[in-house]
Amino acid sequence: MNKNIRKIITSTVLAAMTISVLPSNLVVFATDGITENFYEIYPKPQEISYSGGEFQISDEINIVYDDGIDTYTKKRVDEVLEASNLEATVSNEIVPGKTNFLVGINESGGVVDNYFNKNIPHDESFFDEKMDANIVSVKDGVIGVIGEDTDSAFYGVTTLKHVFNQLEEGNKIQSFRADDYAEVAHRGFIEGYYGNPWSNEDRAELMKFGGDYKLNQYVFAPKDDPYHNSKWRDLYPEEKLSEIKKLAQVGNETKNRYVYALHPFMNNPVRFDTEENYQNDLGVIKAKFTQLLENDVRQFAILADDASAPAQGASMYVKLLTDLTRWLEEQQSTYPDLKTDLMFCPSDYYGNGSSAQLKELNKAEDNVSIVMTGGRIWGEVDENFANNFMNNISTEGHPGRAPFFWINWPCSDNSKQHLIMGGNDTFLHPGVDPSKIDGIVLNPMQQAEANKSALFAIADYAWNIWDNKEEADENWNDSFKYMDHGTAEETNSSLALREISKHMINQNMDGRVRPLQESVELAPKLEAFKQKYDSGASIKEDALELIAEFTNLQKAADYYKNNPGNERTRDQIIYWLNCWEDTMDAAIGYLKSAIAIEEGDDEAAWANYSEAQGAFEKSKTYGFHYVDHTEYAEVGVQHIVPFIKSMGQNLSVVIGSIVDPNRIIATYISNRQDAPTGNPDNIFDNNASTELVYKNPNRIDVGTYVGVKYSNPITLNNVEFLMGANSNPNDTMQKAKIQYTVDGREWIDLEEGVEYTMPGAIKVENLDLKVRGVRLIATEARENTWLGVRDINVNKKEDSNSGVEFNPSLIRSESWQVYEGNEANLLDGDDNTGVWYKTLNGDTSLAGEFIGLDLGKEIKLDGIRFVIGKNGGGSSDKWNKFKLEYSLDNESWTTIKEYDKTGAPAGKDVIEESFETPISAKYIRLTNMENINKWLTFSEFAIISDELENAGNKENVYTNTELDLLSLAKEDVTKLIPTDDISLNHGEYIGVKLNRIKDLSNINLEISNDTGLKLQSSMNGVEWTEITDKNTLEDGRYVRLINTSNEAVNFNLTKFEVNSNEVYEPSLVDAYVGDDGAKKAVDGDLKTRVKFLGAPSTGDTIVYDLGQEILVDNLKYVVLDTEVDHVRDGKIQLSLDGETWTDAITIGDGVENGVDDMFSTPLKNGYKHGNQSGGIVPIDSAYVEGDNLNQKARYVRILFTAPYRHRWTVINELMINNGEYISTVNDPTYISNPIEERGFAPSNLRDGNLTTSYKPNTNNGEISEGSITYRLSEKTDVRKVTIVQSGSSISNAKVMARVGDGSENVTDQWVQLGTLSNSLNEFINRDYNNIYEIKIEWTDVAPNIYEIITLNQEFEFPVNDSLKAKYDELINLSGDEYTLSSFETLKEALNEAKSILDDSNSSQKKIDKALEKLNKAEERLDLRATDFEDFNKVLTLGNSLVEEEYTAESWALFSEVLEAANEANKNKADYTQDQINQIVIDLDASIKALVKETPEVDKTNLGELINQGKSLLDESVEGFNVGEYHKGAKDGLTVEINKAEEVFNKEDATEEEINLAKESLEGAIARFNSLLIEESTGDFNGNGKIDIGDLAMVSKNIGSTTNTSLDLNKDGSIDEYEISFINHRILN
Repeated sequence: MNKNIRKIITSTVLAAMTISVLPSNLVVFATDGITENFYEIYPKPQEISYSGGEFQISDEINIVYDDGIDTYTKKRVDEVLEASNLEATVSNEIVPGKTNFLVGINESGGVVDNYFNKNIPHDESFFDEKMDANIVSVKDGVIGVIGEDTDSAFYGVTTLKHVFNQLEEGNKIQSFRADDYAEVAHRGFIEGYYGNPWSNEDRAELMKFGGDYKLNQYVFAPKDDPYHNSKWRDLYPEEKLSEIKKLAQVGNETKNRYVYALHPFMNNPVRFDTEENYQNDLGVIKAKFTQLLENDVRQFAILADDASAPAQGASMYVKLLTDLTRWLEEQQSTYPDLKTDLMFCPSDYYGNGSSAQLKELNKAEDNVSIVMTGGRIWGEVDENFANNFMNNISTEGHPGRAPFFWINWPCSDNSKQHLIMGGNDTFLHPGVDPSKIDGIVLNPMQQAEANKSALFAIADYAWNIWDNKEEADENWNDSFKYMDHGTAEETNSSLALREISKHMINQNMDGRVRPLQESVELAPKLEAFKQKYDSGASIKEDALELIAEFTNLQKAADYYKNNPGNERTRDQIIYWLNCWEDTMDAAIGYLKSAIAIEEGDDEAAWANYSEAQGAFEKSKTYGFHYVDHTEYAEVGVQHIVPFIKSMGQNLSVVIGSIVDPNRIIATYISNRQDAPTGNPDNIFDNNASTELVYKNPNRIDVGTYVGVKYSNPITLNNVEFLMGANSNPNDTMQKAKIQYTVDGREWIDLEEGVEYTMPGAIKVENLDLKVRGVRLIATEARENTWLGVRDINVNKKEDSNSGVEFNPSLIRSESWQVYEGNEANLLDGDDNTGVWYKTLNGDTSLAGEFIGLDLGKEIKLDGIRFVIGKNGGGSSDKWNKFKLEYSLDNESWTTIKEYDKTGAPAGKDVIEESFETPISAKYIRLTNMENINKWLTFSEFAIISDELENAGNKENVYTNTELDLLSLAKEDVTKLIPTDDISLNHGEYIGVKLNRIKDLSNINLEISNDTGLKLQSSMNGVEWTEITDKNTLEDGRYVRLINTSNEAVNFNLTKFEVNSNEVYEPSLVDAYVGDDGAKKAVDGDLKTRVKFLGAPSTGDTIVYDLGQEILVDNLKYVVLDTEVDHVRDGKIQLSLDGETWTDAITIGDGVENGVDDMFSTPLKNGYKHGNQSGGIVPIDSAYVEGDNLNQKARYVRILFTAPYRHRWTVINELMINNGEYISTVNDPTYISNPIEERGFAPSNLRDGNLTTSYKPNTNNGEISEGSITYRLSEKTDVRKVTIVQSGSSISNAKVMARVGDGSENVTDQWVQLGTLSNSLNEFINRDYNNIYEIKIEWTDVAPNIYEIITLNQEFEFPVNDSLKAKYDELINLSGDEYTLSSFETLKEALNEAKSILDDSNSSQKKIDKALEKLNKAEERLDLRATDFEDFNKVLTLGNSLVEEEYTAESWALFSEVLEAANEANKNKADYTQDQINQIVIDLDASIKALVKETPEVDKTNLGELINQGKSLLDESVEGFNVGEYHKGAKDGLTVEINKAEEVFNKEDATEEEINLAKESLEGAIARFNSLLIEESTGDFNGNGKIDIGDLAMVSKNIGSTTNTSLDLNKDGSIDEYEISFINHRILN
């Protein structure tokens, strides 16, 4: 673009400054400052120039309007002047002596037009070629605006509005000229989001705001207005019309016009089947529009988005739009200001112009704007899209037209918890050719006022498209001033609003929208901190810096909350402002906790962690109404919240060990900063085939380490490091040594002087060390290498509970290199993960290359399963010809089968082989049989072995004998391996210990002799119940067969099998083709999706197991509303047994769709839009459903009833009962009433993780009471119970326990342990041998419980004997002998001690602290004073003294001491004798130090005399003439004045000194006055004149000192002065 734009704003963007009005440490960022003489005008004018002059605006202004200027423009002029308190009159001519304000229309022939023609040079083509063209001229006392029409003139006046807002006091205005126009014709916003509709006040305010920045459209299309959509055929009732009329009037007044949009295509749509029906429906639209025209609406739009296209094709769109155009043109005769422009949004609004629908729509007349969202729903104003659209849409005779952009920004429909406060250049691309844009409307958020930053952006952009990102950023930076208070002035409020908005930009959405970046300056600091924290380095200074950052943000939010420039904005975003407070408390608290951990302060660490955790929970409670439910505000979603979550997770490990001293948490540590491939959990999985590999940088520095740290000390017996990558064992350190740490800080060499060269496997045993960590550290650098870590095994046990060990490892050709993925994926049991290998030899895999498994030992195999290839990248990189082989020695190989997959499609090939006769093998592999020019992909390797499956282990054996028994366990069955020749003596037993308490269904027991044997079950191993009916069972974890007789019992065990009722997570059973993540269809998350990677045929199925029997009332199949890979023809069916199926949903007609349906969306194939689901399905989705099904089902499947060869199949969710939460585990360990909320499972109570919790589902507060019971299944000898609940919602729930002593004849009982009155609650059990169950009963406040921790024998009961003894010793002590304060301190310590002694749950730490406090209070007891004789004497003397008699300085010191003495006199009982004696000494000394005050002397007369003397000096002149003074007179007086001033200024001058100075100065003044020359002065002979006789007398007495009558100047002698004086008088 060719532009001549003079920048009028200086670029001091983002200059840091501190705001004085804000809290002193609130740092914000300043925007561009206004350069002197320049104005900040938005939208930026196309061209503006300043002459350098200025003039004063007169108090009264003369306004001149040309004909054609409408009342709305005139009203805008009045607003501008009134805002500056300027009065005006309107006339028909320019008036000299006044400031003239001219508003006219080009070529109108009016006064203003003539003025511009004569005085303001311009080209007339400017108004013909440019849109909304106007010129603003300010010079020589004339403020002029001329426009292409009245609307253009309005925009010019709006420019002046921003100028007048910046006038300084005195109303001086700079001389300038702006030649301006819009680059985009249609500029505005549409109310098209799915949230709560704006109020009419909201709409009016936004129209006014838009009008201030030259927007010209507000499109009314609220989803909730039935007359806009569902009742489009009905006319508006009168009360609704009055509301519309008011808004239309606001739009007319602001030129931001109200555009009414009608959606006649979704509900009971316009009919095109017959001409009669069409004309009838067209008449309905005309009647609707007529009604609106009569109520001041002057522009219309037609919408067809999210609705099916007419069956007769897109030409029906064109027909309707053409007919409406004709009708609008006819109406212009009645409504001259009616716009005939028609916005039309087609159903293919997110297309690129290539569809037949859009090509046909392009045939509509030029007044029709085709609304597009930029190529996708969350599209952008993008030139590439515009070019493609215009090219694609064109057909012969119908060139492509520019799109009208509907931009879904800052719309938050799919990010409801957030405010979208930025994204300027992301959605509005700089540099776009404006000719490629017909119009732009933004679709905003439901928080009306929060949209103003974005509206400010579109107003600026659409008027004068930004050239670069810097202009976009400048606009964003400035927008908050105008959003906050509507002017260019920066205020503390606008600065605060901008500061928090930096962190409220990202949408937190999926890949359908380009992510917006927030927290740009803060994010690197957060990442750096996390890396430093993970490295184990000191973080204190960094944490303090971040605390300052977060404090700044917190104060900014608080400042805006309390000092908004616009209260409407504050009130609408109050939820986010509140959220800021708690979110920052969380961040700050976690950082303080991290500092406390570093400093070893456990109490502060827990306190800050708990507060932070509670604050973070509270931050999620600021709910606002959204349509039919509540959403909760969230801030800092992109970086701040993930940082908080990460800190909470990391700190929970350490905090957990503080709360639970027996908890040992192992954490992998390394100082490598790069992100490795693989999962850190691989390091501790005892599986060498899994790994971490560090690749960047490709070197290992000295000091690089890997290792493990523990939350509490452990005893280290042995340690093993397995280093090197599986793909290259040499990816390890050059030299290294092992170190350990005792305190977590200082590292000590484990083996002094021992170094390992190129370590692969290192193991050190027989250590017996108490450590908190162990690591392997490089002692020599190594270049050009990755760093591989396969395993770190600590205290590894060599013996195994398993009958047959199985530790397979990968074998393959060494020349391959891993290009993508991790080799652990080949053994993870997941076909959807894999590895992509790069082959050498010119990217060729040679014949003989192989990949397979080393089984670790000889194993009998019943089957083998290999998955070759993978989905995604490299899906066709597979061998064509290969063979399956096995070996016992890795040298001699036997071929099982050869394969030829030549021509096989891309993707995965599953190789499954079963053997009727098991084969014995230690190695299995696939071997390539021909050279092939490809890289290679593999997904999974597995074996099937009944030997392994049935080998058994000792993990679930439960016995008190030495019998060699083995067990097998699955989720729903646990059994003993059949064993012969078992002998049980009295009281001995055999049985199974299940993995947890289970819902037992039945027991299968087969033994050869049951005499004297009883079958029993128990939940906890203490309380036993005899089983009489093996099919009617109580919940249990232990089942045993015990000999209750007095004789030994011998028998053979054929079967001991315990079955339980289980439920499972939903899972895929079978599908017609492979997939990319089947679980995503049933994970409850509608944002995830699975794609089945092939086109369906008739009869194909996708079958899911729901994991349990469910009563299904509603079933939905959900996909995105843009998803082209949706099911077109099929049935979704339900089954209880997987055999018999019942239809729940029918999709399509069972007839194959054509290729033209390839790009159809679900809505076009009969699906419902998400907005029809009542908030259950998101508005970006579509669905089909079956309702009122009332069918029990375990399985659900999709049965395809017709093929569709052009698309695959996607499922976002198979939603059961509208997403109702159903637990996927049946665990009687916990009994929750009511059921828990999703994501807050009861099992979280015992998972050792303080970031997960249990929370009951109160159904939004409708349930006001409930309970959660935890049943202990082992270690019931509980000494202490710790319960951690959320600090943000203290429940005060009752904590009950079912207790007993474990004997058969004693009945158990429920007792109360206490209440949950704190975040951390500790209960000590001294009274009962066993706690079997813990129940938490709540009312009103539902608890959010993080953890229940039980401690057994390892917990030492607190001992309070010393405290009790000291308490008993001091409790009866009399206070009469002690000072009141010291005895009061003792009493407080005694009361605290008693409280702790009375509390059976007091910890040892509390007891010790109380004892320490009590001892200190005793030590500090002070005996009272008893001798007050001297004190009373000196106090009496002190109180008798009079302040006026002493100097102020000495009295001030004395009075402080006297005050203290008087205070002591009032409270003698609180002073010791030493204190009283010291007061006597101090008071006596202060009395002696008093200085007597000298009486103040009166200097007034002396001062007046000094001033009199100075006045004489000022008024006098020395000379020989009458009226002058003799020479030296002034010097003599000056000397005496100076002496007098010296005395006057002396602070301690005495009265005598004052009087002497006064007398001396009076004499000096008298002498001075006597030296005044008069007519007779010098007439010594008395003859009435001065003559020669007088001179003779003087001459005769020269040198005389006694003849004073001749001494004229009183200097004590007759000298030359007298001769000169007489001579001068004689001569003159």
